[in-house]
Amino acid sequence: MRYILCFVAVWTGILAHSVEGALVVDLRFPDGSRSKPVAAGDHDVYIWAQVTGTNDTADERLLSLFGSVQSQQSLGGVVNSGTSGVNGTSAMAPFSVTAPSGQPGTAQNFSADGVGDWGTTSGKDSIKFNSSLDSGLIAVDTSSSTAVWNATSGGVEFLVGKFTVNIKPSDVTASPLANAATRFTWVKGTGPIPTSHSHYIDGATTATTSGTSYAASTAANAVSFTAAVPEPAVIGVIGLGMIFAFRRRGIRA
Repeated sequence: MRYILCFVAVWTGILAHSVEGALVVDLRFPDGSRSKPVAAGDHDVYIWAQVTGTNDTADERLLSLFGSVQSQQSLGGVVNSGTSGVNGTSAMAPFSVTAPSGQPGTAQNFSADGVGDWGTTSGKDSIKFNSSLDSGLIAVDTSSSTAVWNATSGGVEFLVGKFTVNIKPSDVTASPLANAATRFTWVKGTGPIPTSHSHYIDGATTATTSGTSYAASTAANAVSFTAAVPEPAVIGVIGLGMIFAFRRRGIRA
């Protein structure tokens, strides 16, 4: 019985490890966080592509990435329908969004929530980051932060670019619900542009360009703007005001 259990454990581990090979897009603010209180102004969001292999070695490469940025409102959101939203993308070398190999994408509102999106799920209006290196970028090719080993994901992370969210003062929700949020997520591209997303796993010489290896991003990979938390000083002033009001009411009584 013990041998059977050991065999099952080992086989389960092999299966779990064999399906790790994947490409996932992870969005983060410059400080590495994924959530921040809503505030008017420009907010940069970094686009990280995580390529995970099966051999625990930093031999994954990324040649190109294709998709779009979509806004989502949770519990009504914290950014009103107006003129706020994504207002541009840029690439990190050696990746580029310049034609003919790359595409910067265009302003859209395909989530229909009134907050600006960028790109579409297919076609010339989408975002395409493309590496200037023929076989894609690999961690050992550069000493910069554009390709780094990530122990948490067990793969190589590539900083392909960023987009900027502009929030107008007039679009900040005055009294949002406590857990309301306006979220931005990366939406997987589906073509029809040839080799629209291309990556190499486990040191392979043949690129993976389609299929389930490119996973759709989830809320866990998105960035969120949340309801602003009042400053402690503001809370103190409100508290003093309430005490004063109760005292006056007691004197009158």
